[in-house]
Amino acid sequence: MNKQLGAMALLFVTCCLLGCHQSINNLKEYYQYLNTPSNGLIKLKSIGSMAFSMKYLPSDLYVYKTMMDSPNLSIDSLKKEYDSSLNFILKIAPSEESDAQFDVMTETVSSLAEFQEQTLTVNFGLQKFIYLKLGDQKIKPVLVEAENVYGLTKHRLINIVFAKDEFEELWNREDKIDLVFNDEIYNTGKHHFLFDKSDFLSIPQLEY
Repeated sequence: MNKQLGAMALLFVTCCLLGCHQSINNLKEYYQYLNTPSNGLIKLKSIGSMAFSMKYLPSDLYVYKTMMDSPNLSIDSLKKEYDSSLNFILKIAPSEESDAQFDVMTETVSSLAEFQEQTLTVNFGLQKFIYLKLGDQKIKPVLVEAENVYGLTKHRLINIVFAKDEFEELWNREDKIDLVFNDEIYNTGKHHFLFDKSDFLSIPQLEY
């Protein structure tokens, strides 16, 4: 009995050391994992009436969605394609502590001219306010794109994409990932969303 317990304990420790990953075959559970702050994949900040969250989006998520639409495509080819980029989504919303829930686009300006300027910046000019910091190097995103919500939500979602081939050596060397958003739109300051690469590598595999 003692030998069996010892063997099981050794197996458990070995599995932990080698980074054994569970798998998830349910998209809802996968999103729950991504959205749980203790898993290290989403970072939250609240400044006054504004709230910001930055979430890492694994390549498995894009592969899964593509396979649902086009099941005959090669999984290996898709994974290679999506693994070449680093993807995040920035959410800008009213903070939960705010007494009034407001639209972050229409109710944070005082004139039509300000609204037009803010809309242009959010839709087309955010790229200059965002960068990835690995070590002492700053990397600009290759794509920053606001999702069109047609005024149906009070928050806004911003897709952010970095090309891994621009910083492959740094990526292999560094353990900390600092995604910086310098907010000159709502004037809440510079926000550092600090991620541990180990959390990215520990994400359960999403079964296709």
